[in-house]
Amino acid sequence: MDGTSGAAVGSSVVAPATGRALDRGRAEGALRFVGPVEDRARLIVSALQDALSVGRTRGAPDRLDAVSRALFADLGLDAATVARRLAVLGG
Repeated sequence: MDGTSGAAVGSSVVAPATGRALDRGRAEGALRFVGPVEDRARLIVSALQDALSVGRTRGAPDRLDAVSRALFADLGLDAATVARRLAVLGG
């Protein structure tokens, strides 16, 4: 073991993939946000990890949903748009 936590390892893998998706979405005009893609990707991954952790430890399963909706809104997406896109992906 190198002393790196599992969360840090997960972030190092997920944040770049998230960044690529954000970059593509912004280039296509589907997403709106200010600042570097890398910063936004880290914010999203960290917020979702925190929501999962807090939701589990405090017995608040709706925490992830609330954080997800806030992140979607911050990117210029509404719940109906997200639901349609997930339906197309089979999610």
